[in-house]
Amino acid sequence: MEEKLIISAISNLNKNNCDILLHGTIESSLNVHKQIKKNLTACLDLQDKIHSLMEQKGWYKIEQVEESKIEKAKNKYEKSY
Repeated sequence: MEEKLIISAISNLNKNNCDILLHGTIESSLNVHKQIKKNLTACLDLQDKIHSLMEQKGWYKIEQVEESKIEKAKNKYEKSY
């Protein structure tokens, strides 16, 4: 299996874990919430490292967007609420 495919699969699995942990933090009792939140933070940190690795290898492109385009999108969605 090529490296890009393996890293992509790891990224997808980690995204799923983050999603599960996010819902766990929302729906859990206070005692459980603290531990799940700690695990979610670790999972998000791992996701950041995975994306950094993918970016270094040229597999994950981060496009720099002009501030005006960001404001335009922000205003569009603010008006819809």
